[in-house]
Amino acid sequence: MLDYLRVILLALAVCVTGCVTTGSTGRLPPAAASAEGALGPSDVVEIRLLQEAELSGSYQIDASGNLGFPYVGTVRVAGMTPEGVAEELQKRLRDGGFFLDPDVTVLVQEFNSRLVYVLGSVRNPGSYRYTDGMGVIDAISAAGGVIETGQPGKTTVTRKVDGTDYSVQVAVPAIVSGRRPDQLLAVGDIVFVPESPI
Repeated sequence: MLDYLRVILLALAVCVTGCVTTGSTGRLPPAAASAEGALGPSDVVEIRLLQEAELSGSYQIDASGNLGFPYVGTVRVAGMTPEGVAEELQKRLRDGGFFLDPDVTVLVQEFNSRLVYVLGSVRNPGSYRYTDGMGVIDAISAAGGVIETGQPGKTTVTRKVDGTDYSVQVAVPAIVSGRRPDQLLAVGDIVFVPESPI
């Protein structure tokens, strides 16, 4: 809930004060690189420890990117792949003397950290799960489309890179008509459709 409020406040700041803007025909900088399938806060994983059914089950990564697991305690897993988490748990279980040769498998159940935010004059503003290759049109469609009072031609996309917010204006009608390519999104991007002044 707090993350959602932060996103709303950031979107309002974009409208009122502007951020570092690359312009209506500019480009957003590339998002910070992360490992393919990297885990993040609020993701839910299933951890299976062979022949240890009581330890196997669903575990959620906390808001700080940490995962708690029996015997090993808290493990920082944000940015790691499921395979990397499995290797780390195996190492800690073995090195701690709890198991001689632990066999750990980690599977993703929910990728809650991979979100984009669609706010403003759309039917269902909120957070939506990011998928590879997702564009502005996909995000707005997921949010139910632009409402009658919206101004899609002035849509903005905001991206945070290395602590700095960058914003670019996206002419949604031009994308829909095929006159411009869609703006591809990255995890954490904010799509904001302003309200028409009329």
